[in-house]
Amino acid sequence: LLIAIAACISPLLACATALGILLWCGLRFGSILTATPILVLAIGVDDAFLMINHWQQICQDELMSKEFFNSNKMERLSNRICNVLEKIGPSITITTLTNVLAFTVGVFTSVPEIQVFCLGNASAMLVAFIYQVSISCKI
Repeated sequence: LLIAIAACISPLLACATALGILLWCGLRFGSILTATPILVLAIGVDDAFLMINHWQQICQDELMSKEFFNSNKMERLSNRICNVLEKIGPSITITTLTNVLAFTVGVFTSVPEIQVFCLGNASAMLVAFIYQVSISCKI
């Protein structure tokens, strides 16, 4: 339950951080920015699901191996985190970069509301990626 709550809080915290910084820097608030938390939450939960699923697979594999009883708990934990980031990290990174790039292209349109929407989403997704890799791995 804690992991599910953290998987939802991390993207929402990233939205608050990114939009807070943008508004502090002088970006005007547009009502279309209210859709940002939903978009970032969907992608953030998907990334968390991938990480949790791979984590559980690693735990099951370790229980089947004989090394589980012979190794240090902290060593196993750090190896699991490294393994999750090694296997799932590239797919999360590619997804995030694709989304950020797509929204960054939208910043160069001539419609001001689309510019605000795209800038808010691009920055929120970038911050969500940073939080996902740094915060969610520790939980």
